[in-house]
Amino acid sequence: MKALVVTDLSFPTGSAMASRIKSFCMLFKDLGYDVHIIAAKTDNDHKTDIIYREKNYSFEIVKSNRSEQIQSFVGNENLLSKVEEYLSNNIVEFAFFNSLGALFNDVLELCKKHKVKTILEQCEWYDVSNFRFKDLDPRYIRFNKNIKNNFSKVDGIISISRLLNDYYLSLGAKSIRIPSIFDVENSIYNTGLNNKNVKLIYTGSVGKSKEFLKPVLEAMLGYENITLDIYGLTKDKLLSNLDNDEGLLHKLGDRVIIHKWVSTNELYEAISNSNYQIFIKPERRSSNAQFPTKLTESMSFGTPVICNNTGDIGLYIKDKENGFICDANNVSQTFDAISKLTNEEYNKLRVNARNTALKYFDYRNYIQDVRKLIEEL
Repeated sequence: MKALVVTDLSFPTGSAMASRIKSFCMLFKDLGYDVHIIAAKTDNDHKTDIIYREKNYSFEIVKSNRSEQIQSFVGNENLLSKVEEYLSNNIVEFAFFNSLGALFNDVLELCKKHKVKTILEQCEWYDVSNFRFKDLDPRYIRFNKNIKNNFSKVDGIISISRLLNDYYLSLGAKSIRIPSIFDVENSIYNTGLNNKNVKLIYTGSVGKSKEFLKPVLEAMLGYENITLDIYGLTKDKLLSNLDNDEGLLHKLGDRVIIHKWVSTNELYEAISNSNYQIFIKPERRSSNAQFPTKLTESMSFGTPVICNNTGDIGLYIKDKENGFICDANNVSQTFDAISKLTNEEYNKLRVNARNTALKYFDYRNYIQDVRKLIEEL
């Protein structure tokens, strides 16, 4: 049995979606499927016209002749032909894909043409602030049209949050909720860290207003024992998120370290060796529709998360038990709390974070849910 995965985002690294796809591929493999991935871009040196084979899947990269900016408006012109080629030459039981930008409806029609069942992986409800031309941006207009009229035309939906799941069920779509997942069972797990000098880590992309680092850095001014390692941001992007407050960065000096690009394994090691992953999201629909991949990965490594309570986070993070729910307007209150922990209390926090991940985020917990969804398509 074959399953096709299609994404317009970076693979095998370079996006949170890449991590989610890998986890679902492991799940599909455990269900007995031979999984192949067609991706529109990559952030490393993978070549086109080569099929790469990994333990749980094979994949290929279909690069575009267009710039990435143009692709965001019109899509990768080569992706559709590659999907058509694969569907023509293979018997595929189902296709699994994300919202695919400009190519969603074309890929959906190709699957219908070849009588292939479709599963949409839905993990975003984009906010207008994410788009350059705001509510006049063609990408924003297209996404709104799709989420209201077209996404529900697939055979099944895997929604990452209650907000999205409830929304699609209200439209009469077949949807199940699965949070961000990971191979927790086989992930690295670091115990015995010292809580005296607190090492925070931030990973990912802040976007224009997706997450806020300024409240974190401002709170750090009062705590000499706290440092912050940043992965995934250039200094320019960090400054943009800080409202170009260079003075704030200057005051913190070498307590804020902006790292160059590292491999996924190096990043995972850095997270596991940190005391906490930290992020602050705005309180809006887009935040409540998401579920952070970085939260799942961090807790899988036993690294507790400090974050504010948006979306489904409160279902899993219990304040002071397996992480910290942080008031976005009073990060110092949380820093006070973590500064008072003994090493014994802190490492209990790590054990609880890891156990929560095993219970809720290991992909194996959702095998039967996905099996049932596929059988009902």
